[in-house]
Amino acid sequence: MKRYIVLKRFLALCLVMVGCILLLKRVCRKEGYFAISPRTEIGYADEQLSGLGYLLSAEIERICGLRVAHASDETSNCLIFLELKDVQPTANAGQQTDQAKACYQLAVEQENIYLRAPSIEGIYRALSALTQLLEKQGSPTDDGKVYLPMCVIENTY
Repeated sequence: MKRYIVLKRFLALCLVMVGCILLLKRVCRKEGYFAISPRTEIGYADEQLSGLGYLLSAEIERICGLRVAHASDETSNCLIFLELKDVQPTANAGQQTDQAKACYQLAVEQENIYLRAPSIEGIYRALSALTQLLEKQGSPTDDGKVYLPMCVIENTY
């Protein structure tokens, strides 16, 4: 429980400091870790996400010193996947507000990381949250991997 509170406060503080005033809908810490290694691939089914995929790759290399591969095929064996998808049910599904488009879900699971959002802006915000988790974890361990705690982070405005 203490880790949950610390993680939620840390994320809220970091995001407010970079000018993203948000309401965290849910932060759920789970037992276990996801390991980022040079064998990790970043994938995206929609080509408009390729730029954010390369940005994430550059951030992983900058923060962790690890190079990761890319795959634009949804059927590939991607470990980090960027996906345009509704993450917040709305009464008027056809009419999204600017705030609803900025919502996201970041799910760090044992085998995969998913960045889901209804828009590119939301994916960018999920990427920013993932970058902050990477910065908190620091350098690779002796086995050459960076371990991220399993969690689900969702936000809404």
